[in-house]
Amino acid sequence: MRLGPVLCRGVTAADAPALAQLADQLGYPVSALEVLGRLERLLERQRHGDRERVIVAEGPQALVLGWTSCRLCEPPHEPAHVEIAGFVVDRSARRQGVGRALMEAVAVWGREQGVRSIHLGANVLREDAHGFYAALGFREVKRQVRFTRAIDPAP
Repeated sequence: MRLGPVLCRGVTAADAPALAQLADQLGYPVSALEVLGRLERLLERQRHGDRERVIVAEGPQALVLGWTSCRLCEPPHEPAHVEIAGFVVDRSARRQGVGRALMEAVAVWGREQGVRSIHLGANVLREDAHGFYAALGFREVKRQVRFTRAIDPAP
C-alpha cells in the first residue's frame, strides 16, 4: 500500500497517544499519560523561546506515522547544530517517504535556527537505520558507548 502525501507539523498535546505507541515500537515503552506530561512541559518551554521541537509526520486521515525530537545545540567546542534525540516511523509506513519528510522538516527548522548541520546517534544494532541515514547524506563520524547514572532523590 502506498501512502498519500505526508504532512510534517509541530506536535500537539493531542498527539501523545500516537507518540507513545511509536516509542514502544522503537523499544521505549512509555504511557500516553507520561508523554502528555512531557509534551505539555515542552510546549510551555517553546512559548518562552526554547529551541527544542517535536515534529510529527501525518498521513491520510491525520494518522501520525512518525515523529522526531530535536533541539538546537550550541556547545563551546563545536559549531551550533541540530541534535536529533529521537526518531521513529511506524513499521507499516517505513520505506514510503515518511522518514525522509521528517528529516527534511528538521533541516528546514535547522536553517531557520541558522545552523548548518544535523547530528544524531543510532544504536549499533539498528543497521537498517544506518543505511537510511547514509542514504540521506549522513556520514558516520564515530562510535561510542553511552553511559547513564541515576540521580538519587534529595534527602
